[in-house]
Formats: sequence, structure tokens, C-alpha cells
Amino acid sequence: MRCRFVTICLILLLTGCGYGLLSDPEHLPHDIKTLHVALFENRTTEPYLENVVTENVVRRLLRIPELRLQSSSAEYDAVLSGKINSYYIKASAYDALDQPQQYRLNMKIEAQLQRSRDGRILWRGELLRSAEFLANADLMLQADFERQAQQQVAERLAEDLSYQIASDF
Repeated sequence: MRCRFVTICLILLLTGCGYGLLSDPEHLPHDIKTLHVALFENRTTEPYLENVVTENVVRRLLRIPELRLQSSSAEYDAVLSGKINSYYIKASAYDALDQPQQYRLNMKIEAQLQRSRDGRILWRGELLRSAEFLANADLMLQADFERQAQQQVAERLAEDLSYQIASDF
């Protein structure tokens, strides 16, 4: 009995506060069933960043059950395109000898969702995310930490982008 009461309270709490699934496709325009995700344009000097961001966006959009992603050679209702406009790393914590102990990676993207049929822009926006990673005297290990931070930021940007696209309709 107590378990049932807790479950009911939890359901009421979550539904009453306006929580919903980020991947809820009911907010997309009714005519958008297939989507092409173009390779993001990398306007930074960081190599392969466009692949990391695009792969994470695709992975996130694949979670929307009613939305099918199409390759560039197929017919699609809309195209999602974007640009990575900035990528920078800045020391964020120092030790007693003023040596960096931690860095902050910042990435800013802009994206747009455009209907294929008439070219109308359905959504456009900019997103910014950051992540911390540890400094290390071993440069290979520090590069690994940076790649992990890149992945983390790209995942967060993909989540934000998916949410923004679905919630603006």
C-alpha cells in the first residue's frame, strides 16, 4: 500500500510540474517525419570536431521514435544543419605555484532546422556548453582528458539541440 502511494505521488509530482521526455516528437511540425542531419561545419582550428558533434546529434535524434533520419541521397522532410563557431580552452584552476590544475573547454554552435519542401526555417538558435578536465604533466594523458571533455560537451549540445527543436513548436 505504501509503495503504491509513493508511486502515485511521484507520478503526480512529475506530471504536475511539466516534466516530459526530451525526445517527445509531438512538438515537431506534423509534416516532419524524416530528417537529414548535415555534417556540421567546423569554423575552428580543432580537427575532427565536426565529426564528434554531428555523430552526437545523430545519436540523440535517433532516440525520437517517430522521426527517421535519412542519408543525403534520400528524400527527407527537413534538414538540420549547423556550424561550430567557437572552441577554446582556458585554465580554470591553479595550484600554489600558479600552474594550471584544471581546464575548461567551451564550445559554441549554431544550428537551424529547415523544411525541404519550401525552404522555410523552422528553428534557428545558438547553444553553448562547457566541461572541465584535469591538467596533467603527461601531454598524451591530458589530450585524452580533453577528448573526453569534447565528447561530454558534444553530448550535452546534442541534448540541448534536440530539446530546443522539439520544444519550440
